[in-house]
Amino acid sequence: MSSETEERTQGQRIQEYCKKIWGADKDFDLDIETDDYENYLCLVREDRGLSFGPVLTMTSLCYGPKEAWHELERMLYLWAKSVESGRPMTQEERLNIFSGPKGKHRKLLMEFERHKAIHDAREAEQLKLAGVEGKKGA
Repeated sequence: MSSETEERTQGQRIQEYCKKIWGADKDFDLDIETDDYENYLCLVREDRGLSFGPVLTMTSLCYGPKEAWHELERMLYLWAKSVESGRPMTQEERLNIFSGPKGKHRKLLMEFERHKAIHDAREAEQLKLAGVEGKKGA
């Protein structure tokens, strides 16, 4: 199988995962960026015809274009599986999807989630004390 056929097949798979995650009726722009030709990242945006929407997701930095495309496919595959399950994404699923190649950023992500949980609990307590329980965002 030629490299071009493999890349097209990978691109088609990535498009299918995007449709499962963000909607079958949408089109998506897949892009790769580098600032030094050593580190690469892939990103997904909604293709709106004459313009693109904001970045929907992106990989962490990878050491080559093939690695970046592989990381994007890995992330979206796991994310699409989670969406297809019909249940809320678990913490373990989030960590597996977003922790980077081989879980490179897993500890950092776990620490972020721990701090977010503390922040959310404090905010809920402040709202409760202010008498606006359940009215957040209203």
